Amino acid sequence: MSQAGSLAIHYLFADPSAARRWLEPLSQLDLSRTSGGTLFAPWCAMLLAGAWAGVRLSAGLEPALGYVRAAALKAGVLLFAATSTAWAPRALTAHAVALLWLVSAAHFAGCAVDCRARGGWSCRAYLRSLCAALAHVAPASVPIALASSALLLAATSLLQLVHLEPERLRWLVRWGALHAPFWLVHLETRRNFASSPGLRADSGTVGAAAAKLYRRRDVDSLLPR
Repeated sequence: MSQAGSLAIHYLFADPSAARRWLEPLSQLDLSRTSGGTLFAPWCAMLLAGAWAGVRLSAGLEPALGYVRAAALKAGVLLFAATSTAWAPRALTAHAVALLWLVSAAHFAGCAVDCRARGGWSCRAYLRSLCAALAHVAPASVPIALASSALLLAATSLLQLVHLEPERLRWLVRWGALHAPFWLVHLETRRNFASSPGLRADSGTVGAAAAKLYRRRDVDSLLPR
């Protein structure tokens, strides 16, 4: 929405800088004292923990966390953030990682609204479906981003045939590369949520009994009950 609004204002007004602070709110944040690696470490740990939980769920196991794994995860995040100056590339700025946090929160919240609008709701079922989707999409996220960038780059280059400047739509390439993996996570989460056993419990006695036994399993779970 920000990019589309900037493009429209660019064509309608001579000086779009007056509205830029409203269309690009992240650019107004003062993150000069924060490194991108410091913000990237907890974001990466969050996605890795979700993907690991999804692998466990796909194998029919509970994603147990426990105190030892929780302490190891926290220590890994602190070590990852403390050594960010050694491994973080120059392009990994604090604003870029803040955009990742914003995009992730927006996509996951939008996916929850989509699942809720399709009937039935369970926070536990949604989190389990989201983790399972992350486990499927996360290993292929880089090829997905590259493929979407290549397709959008080719599409914008074709604009030269109708005498339009493709440089003005290069933001579509970055936009597609950023959002494509999240869209696939959204679709996979919605599919998993629709087939969740907790939501099918009302369809029959066998389903209700199975869901009741499923909820009574006393384990140290990574996901809230």
